[in-house]
Amino acid sequence: MIKAILTILMMLLSLNAFGQALTAQQATDKLNLVAPSLPFSGTFEQLKYFKVLKHPLKSHGTFDVNKQRLLWQTLAPVKSAVLYENDMLYTINSRGDKKPTPQGSDMSTLIFALLQGKFKELEKVFNLSTDKRRNCISMTPTSEPLSMALNNVVLCGQGGIDKIELFDSKNNKTIIHLQFASQK
Repeated sequence: MIKAILTILMMLLSLNAFGQALTAQQATDKLNLVAPSLPFSGTFEQLKYFKVLKHPLKSHGTFDVNKQRLLWQTLAPVKSAVLYENDMLYTINSRGDKKPTPQGSDMSTLIFALLQGKFKELEKVFNLSTDKRRNCISMTPTSEPLSMALNNVVLCGQGGIDKIELFDSKNNKTIIHLQFASQK
Protein backbone atom coordinates (compact mmCIF):
# COMPACT_ATOMS: atom_id res chain seq x y z
CA MET A 1 0.00 0.00 0.00
CA ILE A 2 2.78 2.43 0.94
CA LYS A 3 4.65 1.55 -2.28
CA ALA A 4 1.54 2.35 -4.31
CA ILE A 5 1.11 5.73 -2.61
CA LEU A 6 4.79 6.59 -3.09
CA THR A 7 4.61 5.59 -6.74
CA ILE A 8 1.57 7.81 -7.30
CA LEU A 9 3.24 10.72 -5.49
CA MET A 10 6.41 10.33 -7.59
CA MET A 11 4.33 10.31 -10.78
CA LEU A 12 2.48 13.45 -9.72
CA LEU A 13 5.71 15.21 -8.78
CA SER A 14 7.31 14.31 -12.10
CA LEU A 15 4.29 15.67 -13.98
CA ASN A 16 4.69 18.97 -12.15
CA ALA A 17 8.45 19.11 -12.70
CA PHE A 18 8.48 18.29 -16.40
CA GLY A 19 6.37 19.89 -19.08
CA GLN A 20 4.75 22.52 -16.88
CA ALA A 21 3.55 25.56 -18.86
CA LEU A 22 5.56 28.72 -18.29
CA THR A 23 5.12 32.42 -18.95
CA ALA A 24 7.90 34.38 -20.66
CA GLN A 25 8.96 35.83 -17.31
CA GLN A 26 9.05 32.40 -15.65
CA ALA A 27 11.20 31.04 -18.49
CA THR A 28 13.58 34.01 -18.19
CA ASP A 29 13.80 33.56 -14.43
CA LYS A 30 14.33 29.78 -14.70
CA LEU A 31 17.42 30.30 -16.87
CA ASN A 32 18.52 33.39 -14.94
CA LEU A 33 18.83 35.13 -18.30
CA VAL A 34 20.58 38.38 -18.90
CA ALA A 35 20.11 39.12 -22.60
CA PRO A 36 23.35 40.09 -24.33
CA SER A 37 23.46 43.75 -25.24
CA LEU A 38 23.82 44.58 -28.91
CA PRO A 39 26.11 44.22 -30.71
CA PHE A 40 27.33 40.74 -29.84
CA SER A 41 29.17 37.94 -31.58
CA GLY A 42 30.53 34.49 -31.01
CA THR A 43 31.17 31.04 -32.38
CA PHE A 44 29.00 27.97 -32.79
CA GLU A 45 29.33 24.25 -33.27
CA GLN A 46 26.39 22.52 -34.91
CA LEU A 47 25.57 18.81 -34.91
CA LYS A 48 22.83 17.59 -37.26
CA TYR A 49 21.44 14.15 -36.53
CA PHE A 50 19.51 12.51 -39.36
CA LYS A 51 17.62 9.27 -38.79
CA VAL A 52 19.27 7.69 -41.83
CA LEU A 53 22.85 8.45 -40.69
CA LYS A 54 24.79 6.78 -37.87
CA HIS A 55 26.85 9.87 -37.02
CA PRO A 56 25.92 13.55 -36.94
CA LEU A 57 27.04 16.04 -39.57
CA LYS A 58 29.29 18.55 -37.84
CA SER A 59 29.81 22.17 -38.77
CA HIS A 60 31.12 25.25 -37.04
CA GLY A 61 31.33 28.95 -37.63
CA THR A 62 30.70 32.42 -36.28
CA PHE A 63 27.77 34.73 -35.68
CA ASP A 64 27.64 38.50 -35.49
CA VAL A 65 24.54 40.40 -34.40
CA ASN A 66 23.72 44.08 -34.16
CA LYS A 67 20.44 45.97 -34.26
CA GLN A 68 20.16 46.00 -38.07
CA ARG A 69 22.16 42.94 -39.10
CA LEU A 70 22.63 39.24 -38.36
CA LEU A 71 25.40 37.19 -39.95
CA TRP A 72 25.47 33.42 -39.30
CA GLN A 73 28.54 32.12 -41.10
CA THR A 74 29.45 28.44 -41.42
CA LEU A 75 33.20 28.08 -41.86
CA ALA A 76 33.54 24.29 -42.14
CA PRO A 77 33.01 21.82 -43.64
CA VAL A 78 31.56 24.08 -46.37
CA LYS A 79 31.71 27.83 -46.18
CA SER A 80 28.26 29.43 -46.39
CA ALA A 81 26.28 32.11 -44.61
CA VAL A 82 22.86 33.45 -43.75
CA LEU A 83 22.70 37.23 -43.66
CA TYR A 84 19.86 39.44 -42.51
CA GLU A 85 20.17 43.13 -43.33
CA ASN A 86 17.91 45.90 -44.60
CA ASP A 87 14.83 43.82 -43.68
CA MET A 88 15.88 41.04 -46.08
CA LEU A 89 17.25 37.55 -45.47
CA TYR A 90 19.96 36.28 -47.82
CA THR A 91 21.85 33.03 -48.24
CA ILE A 92 25.47 33.23 -49.33
CA ASN A 93 27.14 30.18 -50.85
CA SER A 94 30.83 29.21 -50.78
CA ARG A 95 31.50 31.31 -53.91
CA GLY A 96 30.06 34.39 -52.24
CA ASP A 97 26.86 34.48 -54.30
CA LYS A 98 24.16 36.28 -52.31
CA LYS A 99 20.51 35.35 -52.92
CA PRO A 100 17.41 36.73 -51.19
CA THR A 101 15.19 34.29 -49.29
CA PRO A 102 11.41 34.83 -49.41
CA GLN A 103 9.72 35.58 -46.07
CA GLY A 104 13.13 35.86 -44.46
CA SER A 105 12.26 38.59 -41.98
CA ASP A 106 10.14 36.17 -39.92
CA MET A 107 13.04 33.71 -39.69
CA SER A 108 15.55 36.40 -38.76
CA THR A 109 13.24 37.68 -36.00
CA LEU A 110 13.09 34.12 -34.67
CA ILE A 111 16.89 33.73 -34.81
CA PHE A 112 17.40 37.06 -33.01
CA ALA A 113 14.96 35.97 -30.27
CA LEU A 114 16.52 32.49 -29.90
CA LEU A 115 20.08 33.80 -29.58
CA GLN A 116 19.05 36.37 -26.99
CA GLY A 117 16.56 34.20 -25.11
CA LYS A 118 13.80 36.77 -25.64
CA PHE A 119 10.94 34.67 -24.34
CA LYS A 120 8.49 37.59 -24.61
CA GLU A 121 8.96 37.44 -28.40
CA LEU A 122 9.16 33.65 -28.52
CA GLU A 123 5.90 33.10 -26.62
CA LYS A 124 4.07 34.76 -29.55
CA VAL A 125 4.82 31.69 -31.69
CA PHE A 126 5.65 28.99 -29.09
CA ASN A 127 4.11 27.43 -25.99
CA LEU A 128 6.81 27.56 -23.33
CA SER A 129 7.23 24.77 -20.78
CA THR A 130 9.75 23.22 -18.43
CA ASP A 131 12.13 20.60 -19.76
CA LYS A 132 13.35 17.51 -17.93
CA ARG A 133 16.79 19.14 -17.76
CA ARG A 134 17.23 21.77 -15.09
CA ASN A 135 18.53 24.68 -17.19
CA CYS A 136 16.41 24.20 -20.30
CA ILE A 137 13.11 25.52 -21.63
CA SER A 138 11.07 23.50 -24.10
CA MET A 139 9.09 25.34 -26.77
CA THR A 140 6.36 23.92 -29.00
CA PRO A 141 5.35 25.93 -32.10
CA THR A 142 1.82 27.32 -32.14
CA SER A 143 1.73 28.75 -35.67
CA GLU A 144 0.99 26.55 -38.68
CA PRO A 145 4.02 27.39 -40.86
CA LEU A 146 6.44 26.94 -37.98
CA SER A 147 4.85 23.72 -36.69
CA MET A 148 5.14 22.20 -40.16
CA ALA A 149 8.94 22.60 -39.97
CA LEU A 150 9.60 22.12 -36.24
CA ASN A 151 8.13 19.85 -33.58
CA ASN A 152 10.05 21.34 -30.69
CA VAL A 153 12.83 23.77 -29.79
CA VAL A 154 14.80 23.62 -26.55
CA LEU A 155 16.88 26.53 -25.22
CA CYS A 156 19.45 25.77 -22.52
CA GLY A 157 21.78 27.87 -20.44
CA GLN A 158 22.28 29.69 -17.19
CA GLY A 159 22.65 33.47 -17.42
CA GLY A 160 22.60 33.25 -21.23
CA ILE A 161 21.66 30.83 -24.00
CA ASP A 162 24.49 28.38 -24.70
CA LYS A 163 22.63 25.58 -26.47
CA ILE A 164 19.75 25.43 -28.96
CA GLU A 165 18.15 22.11 -29.88
CA LEU A 166 15.83 21.90 -32.89
CA PHE A 167 13.63 18.88 -33.52
CA ASP A 168 12.12 18.90 -37.00
CA SER A 169 8.92 17.35 -38.28
CA LYS A 170 10.87 14.41 -39.77
CA ASN A 171 12.29 13.48 -36.32
CA ASN A 172 15.76 14.81 -37.12
CA LYS A 173 17.63 16.81 -34.50
CA THR A 174 20.04 19.75 -34.64
CA ILE A 175 22.09 20.77 -31.62
CA ILE A 176 23.84 24.14 -31.70
CA HIS A 177 26.40 24.98 -29.00
CA LEU A 178 26.99 28.74 -28.69
CA GLN A 179 30.03 30.50 -27.30
CA PHE A 180 29.55 34.24 -26.93
CA ALA A 181 32.56 36.55 -27.33
CA SER A 182 33.14 39.44 -24.98
CA GLN A 183 30.74 42.33 -25.50
CA LYS A 184 31.97 44.82 -28.11
